[in-house]
Amino acid sequence: MIIYSTPTCPRCKLLMAAFQKADIAYEEKPLDASVMARCLCETDEWVQAAPLVLDGACWFFADDFFDTSGNLKPGWQTTLKGIRPHKEFSGVGGQPDQVKRASSKIWGPE
Repeated sequence: MIIYSTPTCPRCKLLMAAFQKADIAYEEKPLDASVMARCLCETDEWVQAAPLVLDGACWFFADDFFDTSGNLKPGWQTTLKGIRPHKEFSGVGGQPDQVKRASSKIWGPE
């Protein structure tokens, strides 16, 4: 598991401390433009804030772990269990008359 963080991110420090307390192994790496671009390509979501967590092929964002006040959500560890359902898209150009279908992604190794 990788926690991408920035040097001045208090939520990153809080999440890493929570991982340590829960005995969850992780590696810390800097959150930079290349990581943000990779995440965008794989999830179609732009990283809005640190921390960003990568667990194999599954990305987790700050709002997966923190509430609007910046506190860890109760039961934050359950976020890491399972794989999220695929996103839906409406096809090229997002035309409303096109049928929605689930997208899928073949994930490569880290």
